[in-house]
Amino acid sequence: MVSIGSILLFAPFLVLVLFLTSRALVSQLNRVVELLSRVSEGDLTKKLSLGNNPNDEFNTLGKATNQMIDKHRRADERVHRRHAGSDRGSSRA
Repeated sequence: MVSIGSILLFAPFLVLVLFLTSRALVSQLNRVVELLSRVSEGDLTKKLSLGNNPNDEFNTLGKATNQMIDKHRRADERVHRRHAGSDRGSSRA
């Protein structure tokens, strides 16, 4: 049976582990939110750095976010090229 003394000894350790874990998770989420806020303002130049663990959920989120930014950047470049080409064509007329 577990004694009250061992619970009181273990409780502060458990609280510390939970605090540090939640802090690390919130920090990761804040990085994603910050990047997505920049993307929403039109900044497609930044990406999330990925860790070494391919099975980590934050790496999966980061990879998907980076792929989204790349696709938007390529689409934006295509639109600008088409627009620049139509400007050149109209100035010759």
